[in-house]
Order: sequence, then structure tokens, then C-alpha cells
Amino acid sequence: IYLASNKLEDAAGAAKKAVTMIKDFNPQYQVKLASYLNNLGVIYLKQRKNLKEAANCLEEALNIRKKVYGDEVKHPEIANSLENVGIIYQHLGKY
Repeated sequence: IYLASNKLEDAAGAAKKAVTMIKDFNPQYQVKLASYLNNLGVIYLKQRKNLKEAANCLEEALNIRKKVYGDEVKHPEIANSLENVGIIYQHLGKY
């Protein structure tokens, strides 16, 4: 809701809270954690601040998804993470 209404500060706060909460659960929630980290990274990217933190979130999401789905598997969640990591690297000037 916050992201859709462009309330990025509120969206970031909610996403951070979700990441913190889900990290306390057992490993079966790793897919959810990756999703929350991906969302937080995208929010940071949209804010155009905390780009290094955005990169950290997006890279962690990618690593979790590779662990869950397999490093060589062609999965849409891995593709989504790769796309987002590529976008943040572009913003950071890492070509």
C-alpha cells in the first residue's frame, strides 16, 4: 500500500520490520525472507538513497534464492533478483 501510494519512507519502515521479524523464524521461511529483502532493496532504489544498503539487500535476496532453488536452475525469482542486482550495480557505476 505504501509503495503503491509512493510513501517510500513508510514502505521502507514496514519492509525493514518484515525483514527483522522473518529472520527470527526457521529456515522454511527463507523464500519469504528473500522476497522481503528484495522489496526493501527496491524501495531503497526508488528512494535514490541508501544505494549500498539496497545492493546488500538485493544481493542477499539473490543468494538466498540461489540456495533455495539451486544455483544453476532457471527460476523466475532468481531472474528477478539478477535483474534488480543489475539495476543497482548500474546506479552504483559497477559495469
